[in-house]
This record gives sequence, structure tokens and C-alpha cells, in this order.
Amino acid sequence: MEDSREPLLIYAYTPMCGTCQLAKQLLQVLEQTEGVPGIMEIDINYFKEEAAKWEITSVPCLLYIENSELREKLYAFESVTKLYRFAKLQ
Repeated sequence: MEDSREPLLIYAYTPMCGTCQLAKQLLQVLEQTEGVPGIMEIDINYFKEEAAKWEITSVPCLLYIENSELREKLYAFESVTKLYRFAKLQ
């Protein structure tokens, strides 16, 4: 993972997860919203060390990274509004 001071959202998923596919659709709407940090996607099958470090317990999971540190995690992708509020943590 790159070292960044800017806020970054990391979407952790697995390809066979149906809920992850639905969450991805919500994230696609969120990405089009102005002022939202960039979103990076990771298949946790290939990022096991990071998943363990961030203590990801299930997918889908959205991580808010700021100053290269995990600040918050979100597991319940209930609505675009909820994702937007999460993305605008300040």
C-alpha cells in the first residue's frame, strides 16, 4: 500500500461474495459524488497481511485511511447516504 497523507477509502471484498457485488454498486454512485476521497479496491484473498493488520472480520468492508493510518471501518453498506457520511469523516 502506498504511503499517503490524503484520506483514502479502501473497499475490501472477495469476488464470490454476493453482498460485495451489491456494495460495489453503492460505491459506484458514491465515487461520482464531489469531495469524496479516492476509493481503492482490494480483493482480500491477495491482501491477507493487510486484512489481518486491519482486523477485517467480514466483507464487504470499507476502510477510512488518513495519514497512512486506519481511522475507521464500515461493514454495513445500508445506503449511499450512509457511505457518504462515512466518506466525509473529518
